[in-house]
This record gives sequence, C-alpha cells and structure tokens, in this order.
Amino acid sequence: MPNRRTPKDQKPVFEYTITADVTDQNGETRSTNGSVSIGYTSSLTEILVNKEVNKRRAEPLKVATKNLNGQALPMAGTVKIDLLTSPRRPYIPRYWATPDTHVIEEIAFRRDFPLYAYREEDKEQNWVVKRTIFEKEFSPPAPKGGENAGQIVIADTATMRKWQSGAYRMTVVTTDPATHEKIETVKHFLLYDTNEEIVPCNKTFFAWLNKDRLPTRTNSSVDAWDGIGSAECAD
Repeated sequence: MPNRRTPKDQKPVFEYTITADVTDQNGETRSTNGSVSIGYTSSLTEILVNKEVNKRRAEPLKVATKNLNGQALPMAGTVKIDLLTSPRRPYIPRYWATPDTHVIEEIAFRRDFPLYAYREEDKEQNWVVKRTIFEKEFSPPAPKGGENAGQIVIADTATMRKWQSGAYRMTVVTTDPATHEKIETVKHFLLYDTNEEIVPCNKTFFAWLNKDRLPTRTNSSVDAWDGIGSAECAD
C-alpha cells in the first residue's frame, strides 16, 4: 500500500519488488525478482543541470522525460528560466529549524543573530524573480536509443555564456499522457564565470575548483583552487 501520509500533490513514486518462486516436477526451486514503480502520474521530468555551473565549461542545458520506470517517454512541454534576486545579506545555515511561531521580534533577532535568516529568506525557492531570461516550447524528441534517449537540448553552451552570473530557477511544465494533468518540475542552479571577480550571489563562502590543475597522483592542492570569494553584508 502507498504511504498515505505523503501528499498526493508532491507526486510521490512508490517502488514495489515482485518475487516469484517456481518449483519444478523434480523439486528444484528457482527464484527471480523484479521491481516496478507506481505513482499518481505516469511520467516524470528530469532537469539535467548541475547545482553550480561554470559558464566557461558549461554543458548544454537538457531536459529528459521518462516513465516511472526510467524509460524514455517522448513528451512536449514548456520551459522558463528566471534570474533570481538573492538576499542583500549573506546567510549561514541555521543550527535549528525555523519555528512556526516566533518568540523573538524580527528587529531583535536581526540585531543579535545577523547571519541567520529570520524566516526562510535564505532559501532560493523563496527568492524574488528579477527577470525571465529564457522561455521556450519544446517538442517530443526523435526516438533514439542509448543513454541520451528522451533528452532534449534546451539551451546550448553559447547561449548560457550570454546569461548574467547569478542564481536561476528553471521551471518545466509537461502534460502527463495518462492523467492529462499538468506536471511542474523546478530546479535551481547557480551560474558563475571564473573570469569575473565577484561572487554570483550573496554567499558567505563560494569557491570553484579547476580540475585541469589537479595533480594526477595526489588528491588535491591549494594551487588547484581557481577562486575563493565571499559576499559582504549590505543593509
């Protein structure tokens, strides 16, 4: 039975394992098993982009549409990419969960704990959209095999290099072929440029690694770090 405590609108996927034991006329038993994924919809969308993207080494931005068992399922949809406005001050992770009810006034909290978010303004899903920089409709990809089956190129490397460094939100909307329900998939990523002398968003610590400079027979070295930066607080 599915976990009823998981909200339906979160589009959960439940995986079942099926085991079969067969005994032949000689008394020999053979066993086999398999798995199947079941959900409230018949499809899922995967946004293929790293959490942090170097514009100088970026790979094309792709989307993959699949059924719940991971097989390519050609689908059409729309994609929108928004540049976000990060908070004016950098925050560090809280050591405790954000309370449902605040017992400390916001002014006092910000005075005594200036590096902690009062609510959840440090979460990128709550950041305000500065502007939409990319919108596109995509068609189902041509059938093909291999590991790239079902993948659609949304933006190539040349296009991404023209975008401003910063925090982005990518939203993909498709229509499930079984339920005809609109499915929205969201992913956040950070776009930066190693030639720029600024951090792409307000972070207390940001660094990128130049893999070309890593020693071949050792783990790492200080020389391999191509850049380290930190944002300043702006009140």
